[in-house]
Order: sequence, then structure tokens, then C-alpha cells
Amino acid sequence: MITQTTIVLKYILLRKRMMNEPYKYTERQVMHTVWRLIHVDPEIQRAFIEWFTDGKEPKLKYAGISFSELRKYRKMNEFNAFLFMDELKNNPDAALNMLVANDARLSTVGLEELRPELREYVAQKLKERDADDEKKKEDFQLHDNGSITFKLK
Repeated sequence: MITQTTIVLKYILLRKRMMNEPYKYTERQVMHTVWRLIHVDPEIQRAFIEWFTDGKEPKLKYAGISFSELRKYRKMNEFNAFLFMDELKNNPDAALNMLVANDARLSTVGLEELRPELREYVAQKLKERDADDEKKKEDFQLHDNGSITFKLK
């Protein structure tokens, strides 16, 4: 809880850093990324706070992959690397599959191009995702005066 609070308290500094060089995040990307950082494993939150406040390079390593390797070989920025480390810690098989899939060429298929049974399944999943996104918006609000409200678990 202390690290979540620290992230919230440092939001203005974090937002400024994320929206400037070299990251160039949009307001929406900042909100989404910060919301996700608040919900990562406490060990990863601590490493994030140490990196953000003191510039300390994280020594995180899960499933045989280190934070520095993600940065060096996968060219991930620090924010994405912290989020990916959380995925590696909590769901290593899926995370490793994502790394492999990123090496393959991906193509986009329209919903209408899917077989009917897949089309129904994907349409339902998209509706669920949209409903989940709306719920997340309720948990994380940016106010006109620049303040932010989080619902912490």
C-alpha cells in the first residue's frame, strides 16, 4: 500500500516525465500505465519507486529474463519493462509466449473475416473488454484541475 501511495503522490512528476522525451506518452497512455503500475506485484512496485526516485537500476529477474535484458534486447522503455516483469512473475508462460509472438509477423483480421463460431466468441470478448475498460475508467479519474483520483484495492 505504501508503494501505491507513493506512485499516486508522485503522479504529477511521473506524468511530466512520461509525457516528455524520450517517452512522449499521451495523457491516456500515462493514465493507463500508472493505473497498471499501481496494480503490479509489491516487489516490482518497490523497484519502480527506487528507479523513479533514485535512478536505481532494478535487479528484477523472472523466468530467466532480467529487467536489463528487456531494455537492451527488446528495446522496451522502463515503464513497459516494469509492467512486463509483473507479467513474467505472475504468468511466465504467457509472458514468454508474448516475447516469441513479438518476433513473428502479425496481421489484423476483421471480425467479418472470421468463421461464424469464432466471430460470435470474439464479439462477446470485445464486449467484455469494453465493459471492463469502462469499469477501469471509474477507478481512475483525471479532474479538470489536474488532480487525479484512484480507487485502490
